[in-house]
Amino acid sequence: MKSFNNMSDYNFLTAKITLLGEFFCNHYSRTLRIIKKNLGIKKLDTLLDIGGGNGKVAKMIQEETKAKIIVVEPSSAMIRILRKRNLNFVKAYAEKLPLASNFADFAIFVQTLHHIPFIEPAIKEVHRVLKNGGKIYIQELSEFPSFFQKIANNIEDSFISQIYYHSFEEIKKTLHKYNFNVNTLSGERGMNFIAQKIK
Repeated sequence: MKSFNNMSDYNFLTAKITLLGEFFCNHYSRTLRIIKKNLGIKKLDTLLDIGGGNGKVAKMIQEETKAKIIVVEPSSAMIRILRKRNLNFVKAYAEKLPLASNFADFAIFVQTLHHIPFIEPAIKEVHRVLKNGGKIYIQELSEFPSFFQKIANNIEDSFISQIYYHSFEEIKKTLHKYNFNVNTLSGERGMNFIAQKIK
């Protein structure tokens, strides 16, 4: 894993690489399609994009649905990009959300959990801030990545931040522990979960 002398080094490199990635993949449009199809977001609903990075996905959802989007992101460099994109945000980590209980209608973790060494505190927190019946979408790295995905993962692990791999069963088991009804999506890249808070 890349070791940074200070957080500003991490922020700078992460911001540059994630913005560059927007030009080289259709990840964002594919993610938007999945979210629109499976969450049923309506105008004025509140959605949390947890670990939302540069806000690309959040901005697309906002433009498509007119929902109230709040990006949860700890990186100062990403926060600067979020400001430029005129997105609402809170500077925080997924494990400790500075939000009221039963606050949001939806939450998404798009390629977020592999930045978190222990996912249970994050799932526990999202359960707290979601309204009863609220839904979350989780998109994560495949347990069985392709050759090119392995290269991309190794680059991220070496130069951006450490990757913590979480298995399909670990994620599913943790969601069930915190009273989510879980559905998985087949035919999509990586691991994709739709989970609904049942109580």
